[in-house]
Amino acid sequence: MKEKMTHQIVPTRVPSKHYDALMAAGPQSLVYHGGPVLTSVQIKAVLWGDPWTNDPAASGMVAPIGNFLQWIVTSALIDQLAEYSPPTQKIVHGAYRGSVAVSGAVGAKITDSDVQAVLTNLWKTEPGLGANALWIVFLPPNVQVSAFNEGSCVDFCGYHEALGATAYGVIPFPDCAPCLGGTPALDSLTSVLSHEICEAITDPFANGWYASNGYEIGDMCAVPTWQQKQLGGYTVQKEWSNNLNACV
Repeated sequence: MKEKMTHQIVPTRVPSKHYDALMAAGPQSLVYHGGPVLTSVQIKAVLWGDPWTNDPAASGMVAPIGNFLQWIVTSALIDQLAEYSPPTQKIVHGAYRGSVAVSGAVGAKITDSDVQAVLTNLWKTEPGLGANALWIVFLPPNVQVSAFNEGSCVDFCGYHEALGATAYGVIPFPDCAPCLGGTPALDSLTSVLSHEICEAITDPFANGWYASNGYEIGDMCAVPTWQQKQLGGYTVQKEWSNNLNACV
């Protein structure tokens, strides 16, 4: 099920089993499966690799990434998610807890296991963020990550997962045509980020909110192409609303 629930489908992707399942079923509601949500998300950005300091393409993105994360945690996009508050939990605004750099070279092809190894090592020295933690790992340019037997720039543009009781996301650098989708790099990045953050909040451990075909709140509005909007001066992806039976 995780293969279906953790990635944003790229806009030029050939229709897959995920696309076919959604199109065959038609609009669906997200169903709550009893697990926790991130009620007040606490986001920490992990900038993995030397290019974030010595490559102008990456270093020029550092401030915009921080600004976007600072904005989104208290934005109207988070307010939209309140309808997915379980009876004993309430989704409210969160906080951006800054960034941390992980120096060193990053291979051109890495795996989710490599990401987990970086996080495990980082958590030995970094202060914890509590039960609402969401660590977002940003990959430098020219790096492809594979996860769930799929690959970035081929099958997805970002994904979220959990390591034990801690949620995390992985955001490849927006430098491939399928994930850019004809948009500026920052717009692509913020769209993917909004998708993964909203999914991580509402389904951090694969037992929260998702539809019968495995789609999460962002997946419902990412096929056959990304459905986006402007909010707070940023490009974000629309998210599915059970209340309105639409992407908003």
